[in-house]
Amino acid sequence: MSEAKRKGTAAESAVVSFLRTRGWPHAERLALQGAHDRGDVTGTPGICWEVKNCADLDLPGWLAEAATERENAHADHGIVVAKPAGIGIKSVSHWYAVMYAGDLQVLFAQAGVDPDRIWVHKMPSGYKRGLRSAMLNIGDLAGMAGCQYGVVEIVAKGVKDGHRWYNVMTLGLMARLLGKAGYGDDRS
Repeated sequence: MSEAKRKGTAAESAVVSFLRTRGWPHAERLALQGAHDRGDVTGTPGICWEVKNCADLDLPGWLAEAATERENAHADHGIVVAKPAGIGIKSVSHWYAVMYAGDLQVLFAQAGVDPDRIWVHKMPSGYKRGLRSAMLNIGDLAGMAGCQYGVVEIVAKGVKDGHRWYNVMTLGLMARLLGKAGYGDDRS
């Protein structure tokens, strides 16, 4: 097995283990599907997961891939989970969960989250350098503002429609949000 394949398998397995403890007891890795790929994790009805374990972030490419896979899977939402450099397999709840801004707004509405309870930190398109530090501080900033959720919003280069910008939160917060929106077996 190649190093890249080993890293990908380890990341997918970590996400599956995490999801099983957060309301998706039937989550499991999905075999490659070729041109009709439906994501990396199955057993999470309504949600298509694309899991990445790469040193170089490619949010536009990964979100486009997740959108195609969401359509193939006939899922409600496509989410990219990316393991950030320096955050290990055992800290999967701190990994990035990424969606287009418009899709995350729909999910917040489904969950009945008051928009005033969402802290949004906007970043310019040069996100690769500052995303990690922004994500490390987003929980504290949200808490100080009395908000339930913290999101880093990245202005996508050359994209004028704000619904197509990139929104990043932790996988732990995303799992909680999905539960509030009615996904998974644990709807707390």
